[in-house]
Amino acid sequence: LQHLTKSERAQRVLNVVAEQAAWGKPRAKGRELGLAFADYHHTLLAGIAEISLENTQIKVHEFWVAIDPGIAVQPDNIMAQVEGAITYGLGNALYERITFKSGLVQQSNFDNYIVPRMSETPKINIEILANGDEPTAVGQASAVLVAPAITNAFAKLTGLHLSHMPFTQERVKQALSV
Repeated sequence: LQHLTKSERAQRVLNVVAEQAAWGKPRAKGRELGLAFADYHHTLLAGIAEISLENTQIKVHEFWVAIDPGIAVQPDNIMAQVEGAITYGLGNALYERITFKSGLVQQSNFDNYIVPRMSETPKINIEILANGDEPTAVGQASAVLVAPAITNAFAKLTGLHLSHMPFTQERVKQALSV
């Protein structure tokens, strides 16, 4: 909020997402929240991830998003785009990885290229904060919130930072052993 004093719109987005997630209230044991904010082609949005570590694997339990897209031309479509982009961002942050052997890609299908399954997708809460200005981009905007929100929650939970995606179990183990 201190960095966004010149934008009431940005402060509103942060305040709404913090209220949604009950920021500042104690979480269940072993869980923490992490926050991310983005200005994506004049769409302002903030996200909060609630995570835990289960056998050195990051689990995202819930994700909150507040998005200000100007005029919300198709609110149902915005909700669908945000949900899809959060799931896409979750895959990028935690699972998706291309590896090579002898110059060849090792992944060929979904049996060896991991994407989030429905059972791994957190509860996603979205609030659209239409402001009456011209419509702005929505698309995959919320995908950019996921990894930073997860890493911020991880840092709050462990005091350590993750800096290389995807945040696989091996990379979490490595970070915890330092």
